[in-house]
Amino acid sequence: MSGSARQTISGQDAFQTRSDPVEGVIRVPARRAWPWAVLVLTYAMGWIGCVTEPPRVPARELAAAPPFWPQQRWRMRLPVEHDLPLSICQRLCPEFDLIQIRDRDEWSVFCRTAAVEPKPVPDFSSGMVVGIAAHVGEPVQRRWPVTIRYVRRARRDGWLQAKFEPGIYHPLQSPAYCALAYVPDLRRIAFVEVNRRLFMIP
Repeated sequence: MSGSARQTISGQDAFQTRSDPVEGVIRVPARRAWPWAVLVLTYAMGWIGCVTEPPRVPARELAAAPPFWPQQRWRMRLPVEHDLPLSICQRLCPEFDLIQIRDRDEWSVFCRTAAVEPKPVPDFSSGMVVGIAAHVGEPVQRRWPVTIRYVRRARRDGWLQAKFEPGIYHPLQSPAYCALAYVPDLRRIAFVEVNRRLFMIP
């Protein structure tokens, strides 16, 4: 591909992915087949049959929760090739990964991979770090492509709302742009919304 080639990315039509039959929702592939089958069934019926995970908060309850606007934020680049475990970095689609960091050990692994040492270390005793990694090439406008807006929380589940900057991008295989934020009173992310695309996390 020529180095001068460019692609224009705009709004919700920036990328094409296979959508879930439920309008506007993209289901993220599970890490293992059997837990995902259980979660799909129990989510639809409103109960959970897996005793190792606390019950999930219904989507309507999360959507109605007030937004929390994080104060502690970071920006960094993530190498094209890395070996971060799925517990930290989970693929949403070819363009976006979900980042979830729950303790100091995972924070150290992530920072070592990104070759940064941000201070101070977040307080993982009462919250976690969440974020989005964007694999979109290099922006012509020199703006950071992705931003964490806010997180809706209910019973320690979260709905992460992020913004992707539309525009012209050089289609290069370059380090991902990461936007991270510390969110107290959070255990896991259940939904990720990037512009008008909604991902349900197994």
